[in-house]
Amino acid sequence: WITPCREIPEELLSKYTLEGKIPILDWFDDGRKALLNQNWDDAYIDKYKNLFLNENIKKQISLWKHEPYPYDKAAYNVLMSVEKYDIHNKNVAIIGTTIPWIEAILLNNNNNVTTVEYNVPKCVVDNLTCIHYDDFVKSNTTYDCIFSYSSTEHCGLGRYGDPLDPD
Repeated sequence: WITPCREIPEELLSKYTLEGKIPILDWFDDGRKALLNQNWDDAYIDKYKNLFLNENIKKQISLWKHEPYPYDKAAYNVLMSVEKYDIHNKNVAIIGTTIPWIEAILLNNNNNVTTVEYNVPKCVVDNLTCIHYDDFVKSNTTYDCIFSYSSTEHCGLGRYGDPLDPD
């Protein structure tokens, strides 16, 4: 694992700040902790699949408290996209995750799911594969669609063990 930096390396500072136009705030979060010793077995994934059943999401939209984004209707919005665009029996990738809530929604809708992560969870679940970002980039696998929720906007910042890349 790449350890997140507490300070921006001097040689990358001008790119991260757009030549000094963006201020630097003193704030640090090691996001890799969310995936330490993560084991995605049937019992773990089934817990999320049961929680994120289509009917549960639709019934509890105003009361939802069970996901990493409890107040912004994320699960509902993902489910509405699955229904609107007929994402059933598809080959789907998810870019970045710490909790398999999108995976659960997609699995509940009969999809084959690949989760792409820098810190890959151990996964032994039917129709769910977890791969490293580098393997994803090198792969010739095609996907019917790709989901990402609160992941790509911090890629390159190093928070989750990803390499520093201001571009």
